[in-house]
Amino acid sequence: MTDIRYISTKEAAEILGLSTRRVVGLCNDGKLAGALQKGRGWKIPEETVYAYLGTVKPEKRNKGILSCAVGNTSYMDVVKNSYYVDKTLLIRDLIDDQVPVILFTRPRRFGKTLALDMRKTFFEKTKEDTSIYFKDKQIWACGEKYQKMQGAFPVISITFKDAKFSDWASMRQLKM
Repeated sequence: MTDIRYISTKEAAEILGLSTRRVVGLCNDGKLAGALQKGRGWKIPEETVYAYLGTVKPEKRNKGILSCAVGNTSYMDVVKNSYYVDKTLLIRDLIDDQVPVILFTRPRRFGKTLALDMRKTFFEKTKEDTSIYFKDKQIWACGEKYQKMQGAFPVISITFKDAKFSDWASMRQLKM
């Protein structure tokens, strides 16, 4: 048996996109089944509000649908739990170009850190088999040359993402 969650007319109004006065009118007219009058206000079953709207509660609606990972920089987590646009051909380009230095210049929120973590996950030698994160990606279809490089190298990864200083003097005091 599930517990019924009651919400206020104000919360119902926000969900429905109506005024609280209109929600009170719907309660008075019996349009929101199960609504209970408590003093001057109403308590409305949350499910009833979504039923009136003709939809389901957001967390129920999204079951089985992947979210869009905003701000998540863990490649393994994003691939497992979120919608991911395959950018693994970047790995192939890096291997084929054989340039000593690569500069990623992209706007904020463009996926630079996620791309770096993807490369780290691909090349890094770990106890865990990380090839599972690449077998259904474009890089795996590129052939054995690239598959052999997966999980074959020690990787050093340094990030300054959380190093925030108000001035140069404070930054210079950073101890390693």
